Amino acid sequence: MRERLKAIDWHVYGLSVEDLDHIMQITRDFAAHRRAYMDQVEAQYRAESPDQADDILDGILPYLTYELYYLWEACILRLMGIFEGVVERQFLPPAQYHGYRSRIRALKGAGYEYSEKDVVEDWVKLRNAIAHSPPERFRPHMIEEADAQECCNLLKCVLTDLLAQQTRMAASDTE
Repeated sequence: MRERLKAIDWHVYGLSVEDLDHIMQITRDFAAHRRAYMDQVEAQYRAESPDQADDILDGILPYLTYELYYLWEACILRLMGIFEGVVERQFLPPAQYHGYRSRIRALKGAGYEYSEKDVVEDWVKLRNAIAHSPPERFRPHMIEEADAQECCNLLKCVLTDLLAQQTRMAASDTE
């Protein structure tokens, strides 16, 4: 590994709730470009080989579609990473937190209520499956944009609630 990569300071600007929407938009943009390429490939085969186009496309388009699933898998990884990063950096004291559950225990210890932890944990399990036991090359998890958006919305809701709790705690500390 290059030395520069080993020494990167990842904490320059800080993560925020807005980073969740940002990664969704980046992934949407990549997916749109991929879909446009798929449309271009289809149009090309239909123009050049109209009689064989269906057979040729049946062999090509599924693989291109799998690539979209891989994009959304990567989006889920990033969404969960952003979520855990925001939790760690905005709500918890500096420490070594190892995994989602240690951050949740620390949140509870810091006085935060976290009502959606079971639902978020389902997404954590999916993220862990993608990261630690990825699917076979031609059998992706079939994660779609709607799945990533559902995850994003949940994480934004949880973080917004935690921010509101933080504000209330700060206000009660000054009284």
